[in-house]
Amino acid sequence: MFKDRLREARLNRKMTQAELAERIGVVKSTIAGYEAGRSEPDMEKFALIMSVLNVDANSLLRDEMYGDHIGRVVPTDEAYLIALKYDELDDHGKQMIRLVLEAERSRTE
Repeated sequence: MFKDRLREARLNRKMTQAELAERIGVVKSTIAGYEAGRSEPDMEKFALIMSVLNVDANSLLRDEMYGDHIGRVVPTDEAYLIALKYDELDDHGKQMIRLVLEAERSRTE
């Protein structure tokens, strides 16, 4: 859904809601409303969001276009932040993380 893609794009840019709000000329609560699904930006703000976050409309709207959101679990903010840190690791570090994740997954099943 748009709200989830917006949050994902913002976190990928390592921006806070307040930073994004300032860059597009709205208050923080407006961004919080977008990310909670309580409201959506008008076309002008949508274009600014795409520019500031360096994303295209397809990446922000793909769930709405294809229905991908049905029955899908949305990762938490913490999971996104962990994924960002994972992407910064070298191959050895990534392999170690995968090993730990598989071991923990097996332990909890």
